[in-house]
Amino acid sequence: MKLMTKRDLEQRLELTKPRYERQEIRLYVLLQSMQNNRDNIKQIEYALLVMERVSTQRRRHIPGRRFLNYNSVLSYFKRERGR
Repeated sequence: MKLMTKRDLEQRLELTKPRYERQEIRLYVLLQSMQNNRDNIKQIEYALLVMERVSTQRRRHIPGRRFLNYNSVLSYFKRERGR
């Protein structure tokens, strides 16, 4: 085991401090990116929820509305053309 001198420790400290500062910067950027992704996920989930609510409300709140069969529409236009 090698004993470290004061000079060795100072050199090590000089190398370690900048590495730590770069790591802090990378961590900050990563945390910002994660926050942005978290916000995007929440917004997308909310948009999907609103779209689902709107689609179910449209079906419920239109009284007397039915979806017509393709054949019934086609036969209507055939009858109208024949007149």
